[in-house]
Order: sequence, then structure tokens, then C-alpha cells
Amino acid sequence: MAAAVYWIEALSLRCPNSFGSRKEDIMTDGTPRLVLNSEPDGFGFIYGQLIAADGESYRVDIMPPADQWRGDMKPSDGLPHSTDWVVHLDGEEIARVRRREDIADAAARRLTQRT
Repeated sequence: MAAAVYWIEALSLRCPNSFGSRKEDIMTDGTPRLVLNSEPDGFGFIYGQLIAADGESYRVDIMPPADQWRGDMKPSDGLPHSTDWVVHLDGEEIARVRRREDIADAAARRLTQRT
């Protein structure tokens, strides 16, 4: 399964063509990197990892809103949400955002709060 790599920036997500698990994939400018699988799992979650500037990685799980959900079985806990992208970091819900473009900022803000 291919992966999409997103650089966390204030205003946008860019998608290069590599998976962020090698040493050369870790940012050296202090910018965390969000790496997501290109396809959702059976429940519709898009899985990936957030790689901090120090190389530490955190599990990221994202549930798209109902109109973009593509899973085989809907989770029983009220997901997918009707309008929001629901973002989890290491199993904890950290944000609900209306625009896909805001996912990276939400994850980066929470990572900053943890450190």
C-alpha cells in the first residue's frame, strides 16, 4: 500500500512521494512531518504517523467526514461525523476540523503541547 507524506505547514499540505520512516525522511528544519497511508482501513480510518523533528513518531488516525468516508464497516461510536475530520494522536482524539487542510496544523499544535 502506498503512502502519502505531508509536510506540516501553517497554511497547506504538500504531498511528496516517499514514506517517512527512513533517516533521510526526517525533517532537519524542526518541522514535524505527517505521513498517511493513501487508502483507509476497513473502518474508514486513514492511518499514519506524525514524525517530530527529533525523529520520534506518534500514531495518527483520521476519520473523514461522512460524505468522504470509504470504509467497509462503520464504527459504532458515532463516526464518521457528519461534517468534521476527527483526528486521533496515539489513540486520543485531539481535534475535529472542518477542512482536510487543517489536519496537519491540529496535529502539530497538539504535538507542541505534549513536549
